[in-house]
Amino acid sequence: MFVRILFIMVMVCGVFGNAEIIKFSKLSKEKKEFSFKRDIFFPKISSSPNHDVIIKEARKLLDEKNSDPRERVNKEVRQAVFFEGYVEKKNRIIALVSANGEFFTVGEGDVFMDRIKVIKIERDKLILDVESQQIEIQLKGDDND
Repeated sequence: MFVRILFIMVMVCGVFGNAEIIKFSKLSKEKKEFSFKRDIFFPKISSSPNHDVIIKEARKLLDEKNSDPRERVNKEVRQAVFFEGYVEKKNRIIALVSANGEFFTVGEGDVFMDRIKVIKIERDKLILDVESQQIEIQLKGDDND
């Protein structure tokens, strides 16, 4: 009973004394409309001193993204796989291949890196099958390299 009387007195004093125990004025604050000062996702390119370079790089990336998937696979394999050399043993040629920093010894018909199959090994080139596409890799250090 004492608690109820005390609570009522505090509430009455708070209302008449203009003192708030619970800050209701903070809860009923007027909401501002959301706005932003600067768009970090699409900055003004013209403000950049080298905006021509940025535009060229963006177009290059878009062209690569929209290019033919067969061309991309061809480019990826040519950048990652190198025909380092070969070893002949009993009329069989074994190729020494480096791919992404790893070295492999492969023969005709072997598969390495889970998707690259060796079709044919010659003394000056290696013919690979990647995603049903044949790619020729020249011997590293050869005149054509």
